[in-house]
Amino acid sequence: MWSELWSKRVQYVWSDIRKYGRYMFNDHLVLVVFILFGGLLFSYQQWTETLEENFPVIVALAIVLATGLTYSPIYTLFEPADQVFLLPAENKMRPYYLKSIQWSFIIQSYILFFLWLFVLPMYKQIATVSIGHFIGILIVLLFIKGWNLFVHWNVLKLPNHTHVWIDSIVRYLINGIFIYVLLHKSLMVIGVILIFLLYGWYFQKSTTKLPLQWERLIQREEKRKMSFYRFANLFTDVPKLKGQIKRRKWADFFLRNVPFSTSKTYDFLFIRMFLRNNEYFYLVVRLTAIGSFLIWLFRDMVFGQMIVAVLFMYMTGLQLLPLWRYHRQVLWTFIYPVQSTVHMYSYLRLLRTILLIQLIVFVLVLVATGAYAVSGTVLIGQTVLIWMFVKVFAKKHVKKQEDR
Repeated sequence: MWSELWSKRVQYVWSDIRKYGRYMFNDHLVLVVFILFGGLLFSYQQWTETLEENFPVIVALAIVLATGLTYSPIYTLFEPADQVFLLPAENKMRPYYLKSIQWSFIIQSYILFFLWLFVLPMYKQIATVSIGHFIGILIVLLFIKGWNLFVHWNVLKLPNHTHVWIDSIVRYLINGIFIYVLLHKSLMVIGVILIFLLYGWYFQKSTTKLPLQWERLIQREEKRKMSFYRFANLFTDVPKLKGQIKRRKWADFFLRNVPFSTSKTYDFLFIRMFLRNNEYFYLVVRLTAIGSFLIWLFRDMVFGQMIVAVLFMYMTGLQLLPLWRYHRQVLWTFIYPVQSTVHMYSYLRLLRTILLIQLIVFVLVLVATGAYAVSGTVLIGQTVLIWMFVKVFAKKHVKKQEDR
């Protein structure tokens, strides 16, 4: 019964992934991300070859791998209604729990494999790595990943959420120390293994009789689901997407400057929606922050800085394309006494403003890195690209969608 329920939910998840994957993997954004990822790998490979002898390679490996080991989400696939209908059968659902942990382990094993493959060039700077050596360390990492999942599942039963955070910090430290002594080939690894066993045994014993924290587990599943839908929404309309609205008092200054006139009706709506909608606001903040960091990281690579600035402008613009139809599902907007083109041009103005603000941030980062010539080139060149993106690509996209 429980295995059958699990199988049905996995099938439902995969049907969602296949449904939206058709749009996600046929878009220009995939090409952009692929080019960016390839460029980052190439730069990383070059960077590892220039490492100095005193660079703490093992410490860096411990930090990176400990992060991958500690982050061990449990994919329960719980639904909001489960808190009511499955709660009475909680003690009989062991097969379901085991399936969820197994599935979580399989998915995260792939991630851990690629993470180990990613840090391998750095590790090769201090050790000769054979196929057997590579596989041996990978097997050890998989065992530790299984331990992290086991402990995390038990800790999630604790009612106080603070304990979950404390456990993550403690496991991160234990994982980091283990990786450090393992790569150092120290006998202290035996002591760390003993800590693993005692820590896992303690939480297994102390949480055996505790009930599941259904609300917490369901919230985590909903959060993961919404993250996927937000990503899919960049490529196609996702009716299941739920946006969160939050007023930001500091933004009132910008809102007061919007003229009160018929021609600015949708400016009034779009600006408020963008500043108060967590989905789009934080999306722009994240992309701008990541782009700024990469520009700073590539401070010795002029061409790399220019590529990052252009790619992140393009990605931000693409991901803001669904924003134009935000008010189209609100019936009363159709009775506004304004021309239909007002809606489109208000959206295009907002899109242009956002991209220009992002450009200013990128230019300031370039100036801070001392790339004065590049900052001028990016400022002029990307201003032209933004104008082309908004006037040609975005405008054509909106008209095409409206004609459907």
